[in-house]
Amino acid sequence: MLKKTLLCSLALIGLLLNSCSSNSDSVSISPKVQTASVAGNADDCAIWIHPTDRNLSLIIGNDKRGGGGLYGWNLQGEIVFYYGPFIKPINLDVRYGFSLGSKKVDILVVGTHSDNTLRVFMIDPDERKLVDVTVPGGIPTGAGYQIYGLSLYQNPKTEEVSAFVSQVKSEGDLIQIALSDDGNGRVRGRILRTFGGKDIKNIVEGMCADDELGFLYCSDERIGILKFHAEPEMGDEPIARFAIADGIKGDREGIALYECPDGRGYLILSSQGNDQLKVYDRAGNNPFVLTVNKKGSTRTDGIGATSCQIGRFPHGFIVCHNDQNANFVLYDWDDIAKDKLLKCSCSEAY
Repeated sequence: MLKKTLLCSLALIGLLLNSCSSNSDSVSISPKVQTASVAGNADDCAIWIHPTDRNLSLIIGNDKRGGGGLYGWNLQGEIVFYYGPFIKPINLDVRYGFSLGSKKVDILVVGTHSDNTLRVFMIDPDERKLVDVTVPGGIPTGAGYQIYGLSLYQNPKTEEVSAFVSQVKSEGDLIQIALSDDGNGRVRGRILRTFGGKDIKNIVEGMCADDELGFLYCSDERIGILKFHAEPEMGDEPIARFAIADGIKGDREGIALYECPDGRGYLILSSQGNDQLKVYDRAGNNPFVLTVNKKGSTRTDGIGATSCQIGRFPHGFIVCHNDQNANFVLYDWDDIAKDKLLKCSCSEAY
């Protein structure tokens, strides 16, 4: 009897320890801000940090329906601009300090399903609106299938910007396109390389580049995350595959970086099938760190993150696509980090 009681007690202790372990690697969060809805079908987003007043920063997102467009919302979720109609805009991304003429400007790049081209916009900081600075006819991507995902990469030494695009095709190549001034105040593109198709087993939409560390992350939706070098001369082979399990359900969708100094921070992935975010260490082999159970956003595609201190967000925030209301939802990083993750503040270079 004593032996049986002891075994039961040990089993109970084991269950309690497992329960504590399970709770220790997950947190739950609720929305702080929700944007106004788009007219059609929201999908992807980016965060733009205003150069002189961070409180004037914007969430920029797409309406990917046939006659959709691009929206900008302030940090209260109110619409600041609408650019459209814009035929089937896909994923979008932002970079700072792009050389255009005699100026350094902030740019937003978006792809279009309709003609497989890229469009480049200057973000006017005074008017908080988009100004199309693409060469006439758009920037060809050379894709054999419809383009699907997009991410920008900026070399930290040269400040040169390139765009990565994926295609709606399993084993479809990724395409890297260098962006530059055409000499007339417009942005042109030049294909640098096609790669990765043999390593993509399902389909890639979510992508993000780590400029500082020189990596490109791609969500192979039903398989895992592929990690490549962002610089062509470093080779085309994947250097890691992760997010294979980790409680992910459905598609692996949007990816975003929460960046801290000295290469620290986190890579965040949308696990679409269970309305969770999966957090991985930015450094090394990108080990799994944390599950985030989020309320207020469902079947999330695109996500964005910033560590900048902005308004009510002392250590930045994450923004997530919300399929249910065709809008985007902001979550406080402090609610995610709590006592489990690093909190930091972005460089004053923004």
